[in-house]
Amino acid sequence: MLWFFSRDDQSLQLDTVYDNEASEFVARVRWPDGREHVERFTDGEAFRKWLASFETELESEKWKPNTPVILPYGWPNEKLT
Repeated sequence: MLWFFSRDDQSLQLDTVYDNEASEFVARVRWPDGREHVERFTDGEAFRKWLASFETELESEKWKPNTPVILPYGWPNEKLT
């Protein structure tokens, strides 16, 4: 999924996908100044906790969420256990 956040005249993008080759959840943050930060998780619960924490951090910094975009790729090929 692509998540977009805005603050004043800035925008931030968060991509969340599942890397089937590496069996990892991936979060890629693209900051307004062009920096990119990538986090990888083998555990789904750790990934969800990181996302919740990151969203709380963005909220505290006055970032506002916009409508996410569901991507046709980046999903697990098989059901995760």
